[in-house]
Amino acid sequence: MGGDIWLSGVIRFRERPSLGFWLVSILGAGLVVVYALLKNSGSFTYIDGLLVLGGICACIGYVEGGELSRKMSPPQVISWALLISLPVNLVASYFSFNAAYWNADPFIWTCFIYLGLFPMYLGFFFWYGGLAIGGIARVSQVQLIQPFCTLIAASLILEDRLTLMNMVFAFLVVSTVVLSKKMLVKRH
Repeated sequence: MGGDIWLSGVIRFRERPSLGFWLVSILGAGLVVVYALLKNSGSFTYIDGLLVLGGICACIGYVEGGELSRKMSPPQVISWALLISLPVNLVASYFSFNAAYWNADPFIWTCFIYLGLFPMYLGFFFWYGGLAIGGIARVSQVQLIQPFCTLIAASLILEDRLTLMNMVFAFLVVSTVVLSKKMLVKRH
């Protein structure tokens, strides 16, 4: 998704990355795609297509939120985004809600509230702030390492085993992100 975000920043807000940034960023995004295909037995399915479509939609929101955060505070940006999307979310919830959800374990409700409040709401304060300060193209590269951060967390919390392939791809992708930080990106 990092590649989607910086490309959208280039198109929408005329950020001008250097050729080196383009090459390193495309390499990093390509490595993430290759890793995902190898972990998914090499085939691209309908569900993968929906995931890509969702990623593109999310990147548009990230880009707009990052740019708006240059004009208003990140907490205001995410709060307004949630408020504006509330009618659509209420309708979707109405049609997809199952009465059995009310009987969910209190631990599940606690997790739901925690995930909605901290990483999904408060986390955007920092994400949008970072995009506004550092530039959309440059800061978005951090998204490329997210799958590998998730793998590390899964290994620590769930005792999931890290494979050599996980570590090699993580090293290569992190290397492209570090290199991209050294490349020139002009902002208008």
